[in-house]
Amino acid sequence: MLPIQEDSRTISFHVDNLDTFAVDFEIFPTFGSKVIAKSVALPVAFRAERSSTGSCCLPLFDPRLRAIGQLQFNFQVIKPYHGDPLEITHFATYWKATGAIDSEHNGLVTGSSLSGDYVQLFVQLTRDRVPVLYPQFLINHHGIDIPVCQLTYAQLQAIGVERGVNRAQILQFLEAQALDDMPRAHRLLAESFMSLHDVLQELPQGLNINLSILYPPSAEERSLEMTSLADVNSFADAILTVVFHHARASREKNPDFMRSMVFTSYNPNICTALNWKQPNYPVLLCNDLGQIRDLARNVDTLPDVNSSGRASMSIKESARIAQSNNFMGLICRSSLLNVVPALVETIKELGLVLVADTSDEAGQPDRRNSLAGANAVGVAEWAYRMPDGVNGAMKANGVLRFNDMIDM
Repeated sequence: MLPIQEDSRTISFHVDNLDTFAVDFEIFPTFGSKVIAKSVALPVAFRAERSSTGSCCLPLFDPRLRAIGQLQFNFQVIKPYHGDPLEITHFATYWKATGAIDSEHNGLVTGSSLSGDYVQLFVQLTRDRVPVLYPQFLINHHGIDIPVCQLTYAQLQAIGVERGVNRAQILQFLEAQALDDMPRAHRLLAESFMSLHDVLQELPQGLNINLSILYPPSAEERSLEMTSLADVNSFADAILTVVFHHARASREKNPDFMRSMVFTSYNPNICTALNWKQPNYPVLLCNDLGQIRDLARNVDTLPDVNSSGRASMSIKESARIAQSNNFMGLICRSSLLNVVPALVETIKELGLVLVADTSDEAGQPDRRNSLAGANAVGVAEWAYRMPDGVNGAMKANGVLRFNDMIDM
C-alpha cells in the first residue's frame, strides 16, 4: 500500500518504430560529471508483443566493462488505436467546456460533458476478442471455474441459455424502463451474457454509461491461469472499436445528441491505454484502498453486483499515475476520504476529478443495523458518511452520479 520511492520517475517516449528504439543509460556520481556505469536496453526488450507491459533487468558496466551492478525498470508499450478514431471535428473531446470561463481561465466541465447519472456495465473480452458483459473473471460451469477469456462468445451465450437467461425479457426492460430504473438495469445486464455491441444498441439513447473495464493484474492473471487473455493494447482496441462504431451509428440517427460515456477500471495499465488512444471519453482510475471490509470483516459491505478486479494502491501513487497520464480523475473509497479529509482537496488541487465510492455505505436498513456490531471493532458512523467536497459518488446500486457542476 506504500507509494513508490521518492526518487522513482516515469519517462515517456513517442516513437515511430519500436524495431529501432533503444535506451542508453549512464550513471553519474552525486557530485561530478564522469560516467561511472553504463548500460543499454535494446529494441528486443520493448517488443512486448504478448503483454504490452513488462520489466527489464540490465547489467551495469564500468568504463572497463566490468559488471558492477544492475538496473531494473518497468515499462508499458501503448500503440495507437488500430482502427479509425473518432474525428474531433465531429465528436467533441470530453474536456471541452460547455459552461463559462472566468477571468482566471478556470474551465468548467458542465452540462453534457460530465454530469448526471451513469449506469455501470462490467466489460471484458472473450477468447475471440468480443467485448461482453460479465462481472467476474471466472464463470462456474458444472462445478468448474472457467476464465471468461478462455471462452468464445458463442460458448458464453450457450452457458447463459443453459442458466435460463431470458434475452427477450431483458431487451424489453431496457427499452421500456432502463431510464427510470438504472439499478435494476445494472443488475440485469451484469448477468445478461450479452455483448457490449448489442447492449449499446438496445439501451435508450438518453442513458449515460460507465464502462467498468475488468482487466486483471499480472499476479492474478497467473494465479487464475488466464492464458488466453488479450494484451492491453488489443484489449483496449477491441472495446474502443465497439464504442466508436456505436458513436457513429448514434450520430447518424440523431446528429444533435450523443450518449455520454466514461471508462473506469482498477487496472492502471488499461486506464493508461484507453486514455492515450482516444480523447473523446474520460477515464477514471479506481482504488479500493480503505474499503470497510478492511476495517470490519463481519460487516456485509458488498455492492449489489460483486465484481472481480478490485485492487488497492497508495493514494499518492494513484494520483501520480492519473496526473502523469492526464486521466480525468480518481474514484476512491468514501471511508478512506472520511478518515483523511485533507485528501479531498489535495487530489483536487492536482487538477483531478474525485469521485467517492460509497458502495460500502450503510444506505440500506440491514447495513444500518450492522453498525452496532461494527462499532465494537472500531468502525463508527463517520466511515459511512458522504465525504465533503467530492465531485460525485459511485453507489452500491451501480449508479455513478456526478455533481451538476465540476470545477476543474
